[in-house]
This record gives sequence, structure tokens and C-alpha cells, in this order.
Amino acid sequence: MLDSKLLRTELDETAAKLARRGFNLDVKTLRNLEEQRKSLQVKTEELQAQRNSRSKSIGQAKAGDHAEAERIMAEVGNLGSELDEAKTALVELQGQLILSLKCYQTLLMSQYQQVKMSQKTWKFYVGVSQKAYDFEVKDHVDLGEMAGGLDFASAVKLLAHVSS
Repeated sequence: MLDSKLLRTELDETAAKLARRGFNLDVKTLRNLEEQRKSLQVKTEELQAQRNSRSKSIGQAKAGDHAEAERIMAEVGNLGSELDEAKTALVELQGQLILSLKCYQTLLMSQYQQVKMSQKTWKFYVGVSQKAYDFEVKDHVDLGEMAGGLDFASAVKLLAHVSS
């Protein structure tokens, strides 16, 4: 997935890099979603701070005026429901952002899967040409068994003995 921090801090640069690769990033939509997220995040934090502050006042008010304590408790209840609504909206918006980023990642991956690597493109992307060997190339499993460092037959026997 595209890094959300990178999109927050370097959205235009990221869009420019992707444009060089032939992908158009919807900067306006992402910027709008991010601004909404920031606004909801700040609102949620402010409501949480207000609720915490009012909750502390309840104990002090109960020691003196019970009517004042009841009024503050009602305020805290209203702040709590408003806070829950803000949290829900924030979670939904963060879900939209994550979905957008996953969508872009999927599009990017499908775009690059279409590239077929030939000798010339490999050299272009990697900067080196593929080596041609005068012997059969083997994978690490075959090489490990040939060197005597890997013994899968014995490992299977040991695993069967240990698990039984």
C-alpha cells in the first residue's frame, strides 16, 4: 500500500513520481480527505479533553452543590454522545482513506504486472544485464543438498518422529 505518511507530507512529490511512471494520482480528492480527517481528529481530541475536564469537576461539585453536579453530569453525557459521533465519523473517514490507498496500490500493481521484462528492459530497470552462464543454474535447495548442508530426507524423518 502507498504509505499514508508519505502522502500526508509529500503528496505533490509522490504524485509527480507516479506521473513519470504513467499513473495519475487524484491529489485533489486525497488532499480533501486528509483535510477532513485532520479536522475530525482535532474535534475528537477537543471533545475528549472537554469531557475529561468536566468529569473531574463532577467530583468537586458533588462535595458542595448537588444541583451543580447534576448539571455537569448532563453536560458530560451530551459531550459523550457528541464524542461518540465524532469518533464514528473519524473511523469512517479513515476507512475511506485506507480504501483509496489500497485501490491505488492495486492499480499500481496491476499496471506493473503488465510489463514484460526483456533483456533490454531488465538492463534499463536494474542497470545491469542478465548474466549468461555456461552451466545449468540451480536453486538454493539443490545447491544446499549438493554441498551436504541441507538434508531434507533426515529432516522429514526427525519431524515425523518428534510430532508423533
